[in-house]
Amino acid sequence: MERKTTIARLNRQLKTWDADIARIEKKVQKVTSDLHDRLDELKKRKEAALKRTDALLHSSEEAWGELKEGAEDAFHDVRKAMRRAKAKFR
Repeated sequence: MERKTTIARLNRQLKTWDADIARIEKKVQKVTSDLHDRLDELKKRKEAALKRTDALLHSSEEAWGELKEGAEDAFHDVRKAMRRAKAKFR
């Protein structure tokens, strides 16, 4: 009798662990999806900063001042996003 009881208890525990693992997997998938979204957004912001830099490189002297401010703003956005992302991964 003890053998059957022990095996039944262990099987119940295994089923509980299966349910726990399934819940954890679901959370990991959600977090992974969120992190991919954040990474994609970071890449987009960096690409925008690159385009602003290219615009500065090819701008006339008259347009340079105005474009410089936009480039600085874009770099500021990337810096902030990068700090948030790094903090999240520590």
